[in-house]
Amino acid sequence: ALLAPAPAADAAPGDVFLVPPNPAMHDEFAADEERQALRTRAAARDEEIRTLAARLGKDRELAARLSSWRTGCPAGRLTELAGAAAEARAFAEETEAELAEARALRAETDESAAEAVQLRDERQEAAQRARRAADALAGLAHRLRERAGWQLKLRELADDAAESEARTQSCLERARAA
Repeated sequence: ALLAPAPAADAAPGDVFLVPPNPAMHDEFAADEERQALRTRAAARDEEIRTLAARLGKDRELAARLSSWRTGCPAGRLTELAGAAAEARAFAEETEAELAEARALRAETDESAAEAVQLRDERQEAAQRARRAADALAGLAHRLRERAGWQLKLRELADDAAESEARTQSCLERARAA
């Protein structure tokens, strides 16, 4: 084995640097195997370094996001936001209650409107019947007013008939006498 320069006088007994024996120093094939093993270990270390670098990049990104969030939301901001959320929930509950009341009122109003429409239709039918009855009564009243004229005319005709009958009788008697 190769030894380093002689240790200092005040050095501890385990401070000696000793290079372990390596067959690759004497054998070419062993050197190739050793180089291959070193490359494999180096590739594995490189892969591990890339993995750790990716994790480090994600950690830095997360740290930056947390820092940005802390800047945007200083201490006490979460409490403030929680209070605002509670107020919004309370307002939403009040609004839902008002909406339920409005819907109930709307249902009552729709029911009243339906009743009013039905009542209006019934009254329109009653008014139509009353108009027809009034028209019929007006027709009868007109006939009653004309009745007096017809009775007068009937009397005149009866008088004319009686007069004609009397004339006919007188003519018949003259004709028999002649």
